[in-house]
Amino acid sequence: MNELFDPALAEAQDTYQAIETIVRAMRCDFGKRAQLHANHAELTAILTSAQHAARSSRADDEWDNYLQAQYNLRLWERNYWQLMTDLDEESGFFDTQEDAIKAAHAMATVMVREGWHPVGQVAMLGEFTIYLSAKAGPEVRIYGELIDGKPSSMHLEYRTLQHSSEWSRLTGIDLHVLGYFTHLFQFIAD
Repeated sequence: MNELFDPALAEAQDTYQAIETIVRAMRCDFGKRAQLHANHAELTAILTSAQHAARSSRADDEWDNYLQAQYNLRLWERNYWQLMTDLDEESGFFDTQEDAIKAAHAMATVMVREGWHPVGQVAMLGEFTIYLSAKAGPEVRIYGELIDGKPSSMHLEYRTLQHSSEWSRLTGIDLHVLGYFTHLFQFIAD
C-alpha cells in the first residue's frame, strides 16, 4: 500500500538531519583538519614548483627533486588522505565548532516550564521545549524533562498546523545525538 506524503514527518526528518550535521561538526577536530589541509597544500605547492623547475632546466637534480616531491605527496596522501576526507565530512559545511553552535542557536527557541514550588526555591523538576521549525511550516520540537536544570529525557516531535493539538514522535533516531544537541542550550538563568 502506498502511504501519503506527510510534510510534517518530512520536516521532522530534515530537522533531525540538520541536528546530526551540527553534532558531527561539534565532534570534529577542526585543528587537525586545518593542519592536514595546510600540509597537503604545502606538499602540492612544492610538487608544482619542482615540476616547473624540472621542465625549464632539464637538469638531473631538478628531475630528482620533482620525483622526490611527487613521492612525498603520494606518500602523504596514502597516509592522511582518508583522515582528511573523514574530517571534511564530519565538519559538514561548518568551518569551526563555533559556527556549528551558532547554527544550533539560530534554529532554536528554548522554553522551560517548572512545576509548583515554594516561592524563593528553585524547582528541581520541570519540562523543556526547543522549537526547531520555521513559523510557516509544520512544527518540530525537542520535548523533555529537566532535573536540576538539565535535560534528563527527550524526544523529537512534530505536528502539522491542521492537527495543532497532536504531537507525533519521530522514531528511529539516535537519542545520544539528540541529547548532545540539547546540551548545547542553557535551561536555567545565570
